[in-house]
Amino acid sequence: MALLAASGGDTVKLFDVSVQSGDPCTLSYAPSPGCLVNSVKWNHTNLVVASAGDDKKINFWRVNGHSMGTLPVPAADGGDNIEEDVLCINFSNKGSRYLCSGGSGQVVKIWDLQRKRCIKRLRGHTSTITGAMYNCKDEHLASIGLIGDLIVHNLASGAKATELKDPNKQVPFVFHEVCSCGHNGIPP
Repeated sequence: MALLAASGGDTVKLFDVSVQSGDPCTLSYAPSPGCLVNSVKWNHTNLVVASAGDDKKINFWRVNGHSMGTLPVPAADGGDNIEEDVLCINFSNKGSRYLCSGGSGQVVKIWDLQRKRCIKRLRGHTSTITGAMYNCKDEHLASIGLIGDLIVHNLASGAKATELKDPNKQVPFVFHEVCSCGHNGIPP
């Protein structure tokens, strides 16, 4: 079975793209009815799908429809609350232990999925974050804001490694892929 995850409005749907006839939709769920879903991603095994949106939560589901819970986990100290709409999420490449999220709060959050906690906040954006992605070695994370500021963060230190801006002031709305180039995966 080859599955495709998609969202529309407040609903996430999984489709079996190998179905020749009939309804290819194998699962449909609304994480928070009435709240837009802005991002849907598979983990590295393609057995878990995560979704995030205007409900200020990240939801995890198995392909069989079993809910695996949400982030943030309610905490007494309130330190891990998501107080903004989440526009993007992405799993780390090595074992999907970490997940990054970004949105209207202008901060990229790194979540440890084993500890169910936010372990790092990457700052530097001055607009809503619309995309975030780990490099292939999970050493750097690139994020892009609504005004076109692309920031590459060093994940070990949390520091901004570089910031790129289009000299023609064109704003990229879609952030597909971060490719590693240069020496040791660091952009030149």
